[in-house]
Amino acid sequence: MVREDRGYHSIRIGERRYLPPCSPFKRYVELISDGHGAVVGLTNKSLVEKLILPESFSDEALYIIGESSFSGLENMKELFIPSSYEEIGKSAFSNCTKLEKVVLNNGLIEIGSEAFRGCSLLGEIIIPNSVETIKKLAFSECSMLRHIALPKRMVRLGELSFSLTKSLESVVIPLSNELPDGLFLSSGIRRLEFGRSIRRIGTSALSNCTRLEEIRYHGTVDDFRKIEFGNRWNHNLNRDAKLYLLDSEGRWYDAFGSKDDMKKNSSSDITMLLNELGLSAMPKSQEELKRAYRDKAKHFHPDTISSLNLDREFTIFAQEKFKKITQAYEEISGLL
Repeated sequence: MVREDRGYHSIRIGERRYLPPCSPFKRYVELISDGHGAVVGLTNKSLVEKLILPESFSDEALYIIGESSFSGLENMKELFIPSSYEEIGKSAFSNCTKLEKVVLNNGLIEIGSEAFRGCSLLGEIIIPNSVETIKKLAFSECSMLRHIALPKRMVRLGELSFSLTKSLESVVIPLSNELPDGLFLSSGIRRLEFGRSIRRIGTSALSNCTRLEEIRYHGTVDDFRKIEFGNRWNHNLNRDAKLYLLDSEGRWYDAFGSKDDMKKNSSSDITMLLNELGLSAMPKSQEELKRAYRDKAKHFHPDTISSLNLDREFTIFAQEKFKKITQAYEEISGLL
């Protein structure tokens, strides 16, 4: 059944068969489009448990899922989006709290901001290779999301896309220019792998990822040093997380362990040492390292502290801080 009403079109896509014919309630669900290829809404939302979107109806091809068009479907558990759809709009499926299964087919190009935000029972998502853009907060607050499979082609990731995904286990990012601000903020991610195409790790990208155990970067230590690191990108990161890099022969090794030019460092990781020196990335030379050391150390040097006549508690703190800065300088110096 297709009908036209106030410039919008609708099609019956499901039926509630247990209602008697004489019931005053509608027995069916209708999908509503704007007449220009965009799905914009649904009637009788409470009847929907499994939503299979049609590729077209009548003479109208469907290729856009409009903003907030299916937001808050209270009973939907399964969603199937065919290959004709190119774009999922902002908040299209946000807060569908019973949604457990999503099938996205090749052909999709863009996943809009907050598209699946708050889908708290969604456990896994496979992003087809056709996708080029995932906008900000797209999967934020998907608290049961364990696995995300991203395209093997270049994809632009939005800020906070996977933030607050408390059950997240592992993510592989084959091609992207950056890990944007807040990408995995306060997520439960345990394993992260990304390629040499990454040139920036944004502000708070891995902040509060206290369960992170392993980072694998498909590049050498020299490649890693060229990455731009945003403020607090690793704030409150798991101190025991391992960083794996590739050696000249393409083999993995633990950058915090002993290997070639990498000095064994079992007490603290490179990132924490850099933070002690006020650095967000490995210095390019010994001179740059010395400047950073002098700038930090002068505030806690014993001669400076003694001349200030401060209380004993702060003096002890300053002494310990000076030791840590000096140790960080010595260990980073050994890696250059």
